[in-house]
Amino acid sequence: MRWFWMLFGVVALAGAGLVVKAGLESADKLASVVGAAAGLLSLAVTVYATTKTPSAALTDSISASDSAGHSVTNSTVHGALIQVRDVKGDFNL
Repeated sequence: MRWFWMLFGVVALAGAGLVVKAGLESADKLASVVGAAAGLLSLAVTVYATTKTPSAALTDSISASDSAGHSVTNSTVHGALIQVRDVKGDFNL
């Protein structure tokens, strides 16, 4: 984690040097371009993360928990039941 803060410090100092050397106007334009690129990259990562299928390890653990004997009665469950909350009355595992 220490390397992260060192890298952050170097980038911050480089950004400050850019403002001093290039002038405030051109540094502002460059920062706008870098910010837009970072926004588009984060949007792409978000779309990828939400549309990819679950990993095999996750689906294996779901299957293993289903075969462990968990059950829900008087309810409708679509897919695997991993978590239960707001239980009214008796609850048995």
